[in-house]
Amino acid sequence: MREVLIAAYDDVQPLDVTGPAQMFDAAARLQRGGYRMRLAIAGRPGGDECPHTWQ
Repeated sequence: MREVLIAAYDDVQPLDVTGPAQMFDAAARLQRGGYRMRLAIAGRPGGDECPHTWQ
């Protein structure tokens, strides 16, 4: 299984996050082993963290 990290940051466009996630999800359905996707959300210093992992 391959691991993919998708980074989100202040002022990111939604398509810049959802586009790659959708593409890797579709590829995982076609390939054995698939992909493990992780979403890293970067905020301002002192801000909240929101780690999320899906397979």
